[in-house]
Amino acid sequence: MPLVPFQTEYRSSVQHIHTTTFGAMNLASLRSQPCTQIESLNKTCLQFVYQDGAVLKRYVVAYQLDSTHFRLNLLVAPQHTGHGIGTRLLQCIEEHVRGQGGKYLQLRVLEQMKSSLTSAISKGFREIHRMRSRSLYIHTPHMGCIGQQTGD
Repeated sequence: MPLVPFQTEYRSSVQHIHTTTFGAMNLASLRSQPCTQIESLNKTCLQFVYQDGAVLKRYVVAYQLDSTHFRLNLLVAPQHTGHGIGTRLLQCIEEHVRGQGGKYLQLRVLEQMKSSLTSAISKGFREIHRMRSRSLYIHTPHMGCIGQQTGD
């Protein structure tokens, strides 16, 4: 698999995949700026790209949040999804995270990207919470919904 460590010369290709993926969503218009998988370009962390010939197709990153938690960014060029390569990239980055003492891998997915959420769940991730704008809604059987009246 042509998975190679990220180098600065890949930056513009990663940004192109980002624009292709998120450009039509007009994310700049949102009050809170969601994680869009490239904030990690400026971090020192586990970064890899999947390149096939001269075409960069995927960008995968894990950066440490604390001693056991890592954040995962996986960005796939829209025309190159559904080929199983994302699964192999996830396995590879999980191996690297474990090697650095990681026990938890956190992924943020934009709510409107239903196929990304479905894919993440199929790979063993589970949804913990949803953030909308600047409100965090946590649904638990005991607390109801934080930020909303529960009727009790």
